Amino acid sequence: MRHCTPNLCASATVHVRHRTPAPSCIYLLWWCLININYSFDPEQLQLSGTSPKAIQDTPTSRPPRHKPGEKFLMGPIPLDWLSLAGTQSGKALHVGIVLWFLAGITKSRQVALSESWLRKQFGISRYAAYRALKALEGARLVSVTRHQGRKSIVTLLDAPKVARGLPSGPDSGGEEARLTQCD
Repeated sequence: MRHCTPNLCASATVHVRHRTPAPSCIYLLWWCLININYSFDPEQLQLSGTSPKAIQDTPTSRPPRHKPGEKFLMGPIPLDWLSLAGTQSGKALHVGIVLWFLAGITKSRQVALSESWLRKQFGISRYAAYRALKALEGARLVSVTRHQGRKSIVTLLDAPKVARGLPSGPDSGGEEARLTQCD
């Protein structure tokens, strides 16, 4: 079989008896690279004005997730519980979130709270932790069993029923929602 292929020499003839697909593809690619005046410039592949780091850090519509091995807060946490803890004085909300974190780790409503761990991990002094536990206990969000020289045993309780007085609409003068206790 006689086969004429384009070449730098127009009069050249290539005699081919058996053609396999792979060498012909390679030959065609080689021929294209030689005969087409194309210069490869890697700078043309670079994105203009953005770095790969900037592309990775672009926000998406999803909320951020923890990375593998990173600690996270397990939910769901009742919003009424958090709202009521937020109305308490001092570090009550901070300690409440730590209690929910520990409950997620132990998968139990009853957790042992170490004041020294609170200080090291979250910067909450033991006195602020005692006051926060008192405030959460007063709001009936937790019950605390205290032992001298040992960790306090804290039990998370369901939030008491709360009635919300919501503003009537956008013309309500910017009033915030009031929380009132119903029992």
